[in-house]
Amino acid sequence: MVSSRHIGLVLSIMLITVGVSAGQIPSEIAEIRGHIATADGEWSAEDFGWFVYDLKEGMGSESLSITPSGRTIEEGRLVYFCKAVAKRFEYEGWGEYLWIGFLGKRYLAGYPDGPVTEEISSLEKGELREVLIDSDDRYTISSEKPLVLGDGYSVALSGVSDDGKKAFLELLRGGAAVDRAVVEEGSTYVWKHPENDIPLIMLHVRSGMHGRDEDRVDIDGLFQVSTSSSVILSDSTRVGLLKVNDISGDRIELRNHDDIALSPDSFIHIAGGLALRVMDRPSLMYYPVGIYTEYGRYMIRGPVFHGGDLQVQKIIEDIPAYVSTVWDYRNYAGFYFDDEDMIGSETFVLNGSSRRVIPRFGPIVPVEMNGSRVGSMQGMLYYTYIQPKRFEREPWGEYYVLSLFGELWFAGYGRNTSSEIGEKSMFEYERLGRVLIDTDAQDIATSGNIYFFRDGYSLLIRDVGKDRIFVSLLKNNRIVDNSTISSNSTYVYKKDVFDIKDLPVLAVHVGEIFRDGERQIAVIDGVFQISDQIYLPIEGGSKIGDMVIFTTPKGVYMVNDESKSLGKGSSVEIWPEYPGVTRGLYLAVADNDTLRYFPYTVAYVVPMPRILQLGVPPDAAPPVAFNATVKAGEMRGVLAELMDPLGRTISLKEISTGMGSGDTWRFEWRWNGTVPVMNDMVVPDADITPTNAILYTNESYSANVGVFFDQAGRIERIIGADGKVYYSRGESMSFASGSRLAFFLWNNSTVSGQRNQTLVGDINALEPHIERVPAAPGRYTLQLRVQNIMGEAVARTTFNLTSPLYSTLPRLSHVNNSSYANNSRNTPDLQAEQKSDAKRSKTASPGAGAAAFILAVISSALIKMRGGLRRT
Repeated sequence: MVSSRHIGLVLSIMLITVGVSAGQIPSEIAEIRGHIATADGEWSAEDFGWFVYDLKEGMGSESLSITPSGRTIEEGRLVYFCKAVAKRFEYEGWGEYLWIGFLGKRYLAGYPDGPVTEEISSLEKGELREVLIDSDDRYTISSEKPLVLGDGYSVALSGVSDDGKKAFLELLRGGAAVDRAVVEEGSTYVWKHPENDIPLIMLHVRSGMHGRDEDRVDIDGLFQVSTSSSVILSDSTRVGLLKVNDISGDRIELRNHDDIALSPDSFIHIAGGLALRVMDRPSLMYYPVGIYTEYGRYMIRGPVFHGGDLQVQKIIEDIPAYVSTVWDYRNYAGFYFDDEDMIGSETFVLNGSSRRVIPRFGPIVPVEMNGSRVGSMQGMLYYTYIQPKRFEREPWGEYYVLSLFGELWFAGYGRNTSSEIGEKSMFEYERLGRVLIDTDAQDIATSGNIYFFRDGYSLLIRDVGKDRIFVSLLKNNRIVDNSTISSNSTYVYKKDVFDIKDLPVLAVHVGEIFRDGERQIAVIDGVFQISDQIYLPIEGGSKIGDMVIFTTPKGVYMVNDESKSLGKGSSVEIWPEYPGVTRGLYLAVADNDTLRYFPYTVAYVVPMPRILQLGVPPDAAPPVAFNATVKAGEMRGVLAELMDPLGRTISLKEISTGMGSGDTWRFEWRWNGTVPVMNDMVVPDADITPTNAILYTNESYSANVGVFFDQAGRIERIIGADGKVYYSRGESMSFASGSRLAFFLWNNSTVSGQRNQTLVGDINALEPHIERVPAAPGRYTLQLRVQNIMGEAVARTTFNLTSPLYSTLPRLSHVNNSSYANNSRNTPDLQAEQKSDAKRSKTASPGAGAAAFILAVISSALIKMRGGLRRT
């Protein structure tokens, strides 16, 4: 038996092995699906998790109904409806406000008469504002530290009366004052929209304190909505495929303004993030999908369970059972479901929670109910079954998969798998694997081609003969197998994976081989690969979270061996999330005397970065001011690159200080109009600390290093990529004068070569050093690269440099002519330069190690932000 602690340790080791971070793995979008309909369909906020639902109050606002005729939704037969709902402020002394859910987001609908509000409707005006803050948490504002709100607002404290009973508050937006007020202890400050009197900000002052050195105010109630309307509606306004049919002070109704075809295997965007998925089936099967595309963490929830009567539902191979609720792949988007191959079987059953305690799992026993025998159980039960899945290359037959923890896992090859691959089970060894590649896409192979797979594998086509090809399979650039593959046959690579012997981890099918002019060409038309690094242990008797695992030949069962408390307002973990391996499963419990809860997992959405604006004056004299506004969550780096009128890179600068929050940032920086030069070359990345280079100390030794310059441009330290200190001014020097430093040449955003500099000096001073040469007037290009965890965005603009700081020096002209004469390391001119340097220092030009380091330089210089993003 493996303990729960052991399972967690194994999973943690897996995450380290495959390079998964401790946090959530992000995706560009997240989806929540509703239940499947085969004719008329209805969905509410209780059963469609994308619609806004207030668990505490047990209230939803949105609903969707569809009445198709055959495979067509005729005009007006899709109805989206939402209504205003009253909700108590988190600070209950304020009473209530009205909110409305609209296309999956919560908005302010208005205020009733209350202790601090007068009756006013925002919805009646067709204006929907996003609720930004609703909190009764404690906040402190001091004379030194303002309270930061949303939408660019902040609240500063100008002072507190001597007796602490009055606070002098100042509301600012973008640093500029928009309101000042004296607020007494125990009262509420309200800031209204200057045009329509809608309260935008409410703040309750709990107490104040006048101190000798600092004044302080404690806040225990805070509410804010967006200043501008996020949505503006009126009669007949069109929103996607919908049109406003009715809008009043408490409701909105939209209907489709044209017929909608429900074609098989289609995905139809309705409005905003609401879509319909039509399955590829002979008869109509469809379901709604809610899509999240904005940066943030989203709750992917299932239907709401209300405490009450038990019901009979079919569980475990259609056995009727007496249970509280069942969540499965059909109604809970946190479980895996592939509607194309109908893969999905995860089911979670719960019973016996009426006293806010889920008991330890008890066996299913038969009971009499209305003259029928049904099963009865206590506790939590999760189960999922092994299912067949066809290879994309259909002649290979089927392999077996298991949907588990919201992910799809490889269970093994079975009797319906092609004999070329063979029958081999991972599930029998209580292991599950991960499919990396499954494709029947065609490609042609000729001698010398390399095909890259996953987990470090690649296939080198050594030769293509008349009816066979000769290949070498490499793992992390080392040959692990050589083989001859005949036409119309499958190459299979087997290896021992963990304790499973001869497991096929890679299959490649070679089709026809033919001659095309002078070349022999082979067609590769099928690749299947499973990971030899990622596996999931499912030993019977082990635990993950609070669930004990049991396996049968058909699948996996899990039950709780301890009771679970469902406290008011709690989040109950059933099992944890291991990023990239398992989705966590949790129960959200209402903060209410009525027992109400739903299952959920959390999705982390990080879109690709976007550069919204890149600002530079059309004509500028040094110093030149630049600015940029970007949308990028999980930012990894911002690099500004300047190119001269000939397209040559003259400056690279990491932008590490920005103003903003979440995924919206503004950057401002300056260029002093100079170019960093060392002897006869431009060193564009001299402003990146450290500057990457290659140190050659003798004929046989080179090291990848970072060079640190002081403010005067002189070498202060040289440190290897492994941390070894080669030079520290005034302290140590581990190489002789006459050694060389190779700095990299850049040409239009690309490392295109290197140039050597001979080091002269001793422990106290090394030459050469960086000089700042004024840039010549002309048309320059600014290029900005922004990278986050999902990818990269690039934008560029041009400006005219009208005059340098000083007259252009002759040296700059010399630099232009020699340093950039030819930047490619493969050209005869540059090779001649390298040979000349070699004669002086008797050191050969860099080989594969240096080439690899150039790639590392690109990655480091263009991608990595040292020290992270700082807010100012």
